[in-house]
Amino acid sequence: MTRFVFAAAALALVTIARADIPPPEPEHPLPAACTPFIGVWTRDVPEVFRRSTGSQVVAIGSERATVLWYYNDGGVNMRSDAGNYDLTCVPDGAGATKLTFTGEDSLQLLATPLGDGKFTTTEMSTDPSNGAPDPNFKPQAILVTWTRVAK
Repeated sequence: MTRFVFAAAALALVTIARADIPPPEPEHPLPAACTPFIGVWTRDVPEVFRRSTGSQVVAIGSERATVLWYYNDGGVNMRSDAGNYDLTCVPDGAGATKLTFTGEDSLQLLATPLGDGKFTTTEMSTDPSNGAPDPNFKPQAILVTWTRVAK
């Protein structure tokens, strides 16, 4: 009985000691302007390409960001891709923040926070037709709403 009490007390002390250990500080923390964007984000509308569509998942951690792309053709996942990026965030003074993902390639999003775990970006549409480009196609602005699905 004494051994059981001693073992339970030791286990309780180890559990308490572990709970007090904070996570390590990141070696290269993101700038403060990036803090509101930490989490996993998905977009509400697919990207439209010639002959296919795509979706993205953006995961922003305390040091780096990962972008996952999924490409579909006729509702069938044809290809997926991923990239790891360094991230800089620069407020533009008008309420938006320019997110610049830099790695093997680069990606920029001008994000306008909406609160409630959402932000918007604007992108231009592309000609979705098959075959030769449509000479009458005129790109239009598309408002994309990103929703945080995990933090």
